Amino acid sequence: MSRGKMAILGASGVGKHHAKWFHLAGCEIVAIAGTSDETCAAAASGLGEIFPFDGKTYTDISDLLEQETPDMVSICTPPHLHADHIILCLEAGCQVLCEKPLHWLPGKSLKEHEADLQRIAEVQSRTRPFACNLQFATCGKAYRDIFKEVTGVNLGTPKKFFMQWTPRPGRDHLQDWFWNDLGPHALSVLMKLIARPTLVKESVDCRVTPEGTYANFTVKSVAGNACEVNFQLTPPPGGEVIRRLGANDCIVDYEARPDDEGMFHTYFKYGDKEWQFEDFMQASIEGFIDWASGVADCPYVTGDEAAANLQMQLEIFERRS
Repeated sequence: MSRGKMAILGASGVGKHHAKWFHLAGCEIVAIAGTSDETCAAAASGLGEIFPFDGKTYTDISDLLEQETPDMVSICTPPHLHADHIILCLEAGCQVLCEKPLHWLPGKSLKEHEADLQRIAEVQSRTRPFACNLQFATCGKAYRDIFKEVTGVNLGTPKKFFMQWTPRPGRDHLQDWFWNDLGPHALSVLMKLIARPTLVKESVDCRVTPEGTYANFTVKSVAGNACEVNFQLTPPPGGEVIRRLGANDCIVDYEARPDDEGMFHTYFKYGDKEWQFEDFMQASIEGFIDWASGVADCPYVTGDEAAANLQMQLEIFERRS
């Protein structure tokens, strides 16, 4: 039995992975959208290598929404189109999952981005809430459990938080990419460990260089407790993928890899011990489906939480050197 009709806007790149997990979760992928007939055909062919895709392809999103009336839409288009596509899908009555960052156009000012956030908020207020696929937010509870096992105490509000992240080798990225693409992930984990943190703006030291982005800043919890944050988002040094995160010097290494049956899982490692968890994107998408179908009270990351993530991301980036 299908868990709902699903459309993917932008089904190549990360959209292909969205489609895979939605399919595995029992959704019917009824349509995809792309920029041209050629890109749509290539995306459809790529999906067909993963699962039996027989949905339709569209180059006009409004036509897709009108003709297919999907229950859910996954937005994986370029980030500068996200605001318009969120609004279009919400107004069509769909449950929306938007890929991160919530909205981003290099060169656009903080005030211009804030105006886009206001447009989204206005439509959301008269239609319905939506969700954002900041999948690393799903590791909050897992990390807290590991922290207690390793240290013997509950984490509480961390005094320090560290994250070092590199993409896989093989692609060249513009230097801004490391903050606008990886920054939301790092902030999403922080925001699950500290609810509604406030940025201490005068503390920001953000260096955007060809060697990556290095961001140091302080946030405060609702109770006023300070947490010193250090992000290192860089190309893989010497081709080595490095992904680690942690609070209060309890740093775990992260890896995503398939098991013997080809199913991806998340692994955290501390010393000689390793923990296995559900793949973070899988968890995020299944949580979204549960929420969209009324099984869960909320997704892992709501649209409002994603807006707060973007707001902090932009405020830090505005103070870069």
